Amino acid sequence: VSRVYVSNYRLIKETGLGVGANVKVIKSGDIIPYISSVTKKSNILNKIVCPVCGSSPKLDENQVELICVNPNCRGIKLEKLKNIFNIFDLEFISESTVELLYNNGYDSLTKIFNADKKELESLEGFGSKKADNLIKKLKSIEISEAQALECAMVKGISKKNAEKIINH
Repeated sequence: VSRVYVSNYRLIKETGLGVGANVKVIKSGDIIPYISSVTKKSNILNKIVCPVCGSSPKLDENQVELICVNPNCRGIKLEKLKNIFNIFDLEFISESTVELLYNNGYDSLTKIFNADKKELESLEGFGSKKADNLIKKLKSIEISEAQALECAMVKGISKKNAEKIINH
């Protein structure tokens, strides 16, 4: 094992992980490596920045995850768009399709919904059939009040909570 992925910032700080730390690693199951212990701690952490926009992230309220707070971060905007399409639950419109649209300037629901077939066909990775399918799927969207509330992405409002609020 040459690499181990750690995503919990609080764990990184508490265990002394950083540049120069020595760790014992075991394989959990057949694939996933797991840090079983830190044998030599480090106080050296490289400057942590958002991998998309380079902004300095902030700790979430649980002091566990670092979150980019740049409202113009393309990564945040893309993830929000992907999340909305996941809520729509449209068959054949994958996250990679949303990403392709986003990377070609279709960075909002308005731009995606207003795209015409010719524009879509001109994108690399789109042909006539894919463009037709996307337009057909977008025109057939019907969402519930709970899905609309979930699309607002209010923190703590999951699908289940949105349904509870609407049905209350």
